[in-house]
Formats: sequence, C-alpha cells, structure tokens
Amino acid sequence: MKLFFLITLILSITFSNANEINNNLSKANKNKMNEESNKKIVEKYYLKVTSMQYESAITEYLTEEYIEHQETANFSKAGLIDFYKSRQKKYPTSKTIIHRIIAQDNLVFLHVEEKISDKLTFTHGELFVVENSKIIEHWSAIQKHPKKMKSGRKMYDGQGVDYSKNTGVKYAEITKQSYLDAFTLPVEEAMEIIDKTTTERYFQHNPSVADGKEPFMNSPKLLKKISKFGLKTTLKIQKTISEGDYVVTFSYFRLPLIYGNRVLFDLFRVVDTGEKDEHWDVGEKFAKKNYNKIFD
Repeated sequence: MKLFFLITLILSITFSNANEINNNLSKANKNKMNEESNKKIVEKYYLKVTSMQYESAITEYLTEEYIEHQETANFSKAGLIDFYKSRQKKYPTSKTIIHRIIAQDNLVFLHVEEKISDKLTFTHGELFVVENSKIIEHWSAIQKHPKKMKSGRKMYDGQGVDYSKNTGVKYAEITKQSYLDAFTLPVEEAMEIIDKTTTERYFQHNPSVADGKEPFMNSPKLLKKISKFGLKTTLKIQKTISEGDYVVTFSYFRLPLIYGNRVLFDLFRVVDTGEKDEHWDVGEKFAKKNYNKIFD
C-alpha cells in the first residue's frame, strides 16, 4: 500500500512538472509569435507613414487613444500628420531604410536610415507600443548624420541583429547597468566597469568617439573635467528592450550647454561572454518644458 502511494505521488509530481514545462513553453512560443507579429505591423506602418501614404497609414495602424511623445509632431496624431506632410514636401525623394528591428513583449524598436541625398542623411530611433495589432504609443529621436565620423563608420551600418542568439536577453540587465555606471560612478570605478564589460575592439558608431575600449574608458575622465565647470551629466534610462544579440536603452540625457536635454536611444551588440562589442546611438534635443510630455 505504501509502495502504491509512493509511485502515485512520484507520477503525480512528474506529470505536474511536465505540464508546467509545457505551459511555460507554450507561453514563450505565444509571446514570440506576438513579437514577430508586432514587428511586421510596425515595419509596414513605418514604411507607409514615411511615404506619400502617411495619412492612410496613421488612420489604419494607430488607435483612437494613440499617445504621441514626439516633440516635432506636437505630441498629437494631428501633429504627426503635419510632421510627415512637411517632411514629404521638403524631402520628396527621400528613402527609408530600416536597418534593425528589435522587439520585446509589446515594444518594437526601429533603427532607421533616412537617405535624402548623397550629402544628407538622418538617422532615426523609433520606439512603438503595440496592443491588439494596433500602435498605441510612440517615441522618436532624429539626428542628422555628420559628414565625418571619428571611427570612420556610419551611424547605422555594422552588424545586424542575430536572432538565433540570446546574449542580448541574457545580459540585458548587466548591459544596462554597466552603461549607467559609466556615467554615474566615480571615475576609477566607472573605468573598471567599462574595462570588464567591453571588448578591446569595441566598434563605435557614435560620431564623436573612435573604435576601441580605450576611447570609451576616457569618457568618465572627460565628464569629470566638465563637471568642474558646473556642467553635470544626467542619464536616466527609461526603458530597455532586448532581442537576439542586441540591447537597446531609451533614456533622458542632459549635458548643459554642450548637448542640452536629449531623447537618447543607445544600441549595444553583446557577444557570448556578455561584453559589449558594438555601439550605436541616436539623440535629439528637446525643450526642457516638454520633459513630462516625452517621458511620462
């Protein structure tokens, strides 16, 4: 009788664990399918809204309760229509090239090249919230591409997302924290964190920074020198999105007189050891009075 009870108990626990595993796998698969669907929705919308079909794109893909956080769109759906109308009028032959799409849960991020001509290009960071196959919220940063880059690269070129990897997801929190630490910790500690969490070659797509770990490690020293003139750097990470081997942070960045107040997107490609191996960013200045409209 005791043996029968023991066998029944073991079988019960085994089946219970198997059901839990199957439920978790089913939930993960469903979530992945939703993310893929969200990516397709956002991609279709963005390619359409950046064409002459911007009004129908906004009508088709955005909800009635849609929330706009883009300052240059006047924080409204009507303002967004005016923004794209003006953009099409000013740059009628522009081409939209989406270089990276990164999704997590109901968030979808686009890394975009807006090619106006051989001499003029803009880089975009676009973040969307999708629910029930509709876009309900949006943030944006648009930055003019400089003629020269310190690293010789572009703000949008480099390795694409490897969706077969999970290093971005696995090391998302470490990547986010190490980036924040580089701007907030005392110089020696910040440099130590950068040294531990960045590859030696560290490919750089920020216009003002060269390739390699060493130039990145010089940043805390520079920020300390600047702070002596009363120019305090602020970095507040609002959201983190990770997929494949990428981590994206969406932040408020402030450096008085030099950069002012900025909406900032940073992209990090993370290798198997958890180190940051490549970096991009897109930032756009905004009026401080609009802080709540952008980040709340």
